[in-house]
Formats: sequence, C-alpha cells, structure tokens
Amino acid sequence: MDFDTEREVLLLLKRTMYAYGQGLLLVTHRVGLAKQADRIMILKQGSIAGEGAHEELALGANEYAEAYQQIIQETIK
Repeated sequence: MDFDTEREVLLLLKRTMYAYGQGLLLVTHRVGLAKQADRIMILKQGSIAGEGAHEELALGANEYAEAYQQIIQETIK
C-alpha cells in the first residue's frame, strides 16, 4: 500500500474507533505505521519480545529500535 492510501485507511480506522469506542489491533512490519500506535508489542518467534510506546522502544536495544534507526539512516542518504 502506498503512503497516501495508508494514511487514508489509518484515518478511517481512527474515526471508526472513536465513533464506536473500540480499540484496534494492527499488525505491521512498517515502523512508520507502528509509530502511530499508543502501545507497540514486538513479537519474536511467537513470544512478546518487548512492548511500550514508540519513544521508549526507539531508544532501546531491540528490533524496533534497529528498524527505526535504519529508516532514519535511509532518510539521511
């Protein structure tokens, strides 16, 4: 899914969540999309390998931080 379509889908999901007072479980490999979540859980080989907000996980020593740093490096290039 391209960035614009992703943004539109996420906006519609958020509107629906707030309208009905529901939560949303989103599974993604995209750090940019995960960054939008209130709480992120890192799964590794079927187990929870970490959890927290983007700010916490981005500074830690985990797969999420590695993926986030890679995105930052690609943006700088």
